[in-house]
Amino acid sequence: LILDEPLFFFLCDLKMGNNAEIITLGDNHLFGQGANFFACNNRMWKGITGQQGGKVILYSCKVEDALNAISAEEATKLSLLNNIFNRNVVGLRNTNGAPGTGALLIDNFNNNSFTSTSELNNGDARGFAGIQLNNCVADIGAFNWSNTFDGLMYGIHAEESVVSVKGGTFRNIPYTPEDGGGVGIYVKDGSLSVEGVYVAPLDAI
Repeated sequence: LILDEPLFFFLCDLKMGNNAEIITLGDNHLFGQGANFFACNNRMWKGITGQQGGKVILYSCKVEDALNAISAEEATKLSLLNNIFNRNVVGLRNTNGAPGTGALLIDNFNNNSFTSTSELNNGDARGFAGIQLNNCVADIGAFNWSNTFDGLMYGIHAEESVVSVKGGTFRNIPYTPEDGGGVGIYVKDGSLSVEGVYVAPLDAI
């Protein structure tokens, strides 16, 4: 589904086919409120991709069974409130970031849950990460709000990125010999600042 004009999904179920994808073109936006996005026939779909200049707005939605629930190209604006991202390989990621310059543009990002409540449709025991960043600058959350990362390999996985995390809860992220993981916030070759973050015992930063 390619959006060449703004599209609004309200209180509906969207059953996505194998490898299906929703793409915003140009400065168009996808707006969802109370919508459920999920795959059919125990397959995986690709997810929602916001292209440069577009906007992805989700309020009280559920996104499941995606390889990447939301992929944001540079200059894509995001507004995500009270959503559930469950049983995805990755909940939110940036794409085409340039070292030190690619920014994840987030207007609102609060009260979201990134979870793996059961095995993924591709056979993985759990999701890889709630948020995956590469060559990116990202300010995630707010001190008086909380996003939750539960049951994943990594809560946030970042490489060559500048990351600020405020008001998050990380739990049930154990290391296992089968798939590794076990890190609430993982940053390699970058920098990290945290404020008001709760990490349950055995889950590390």
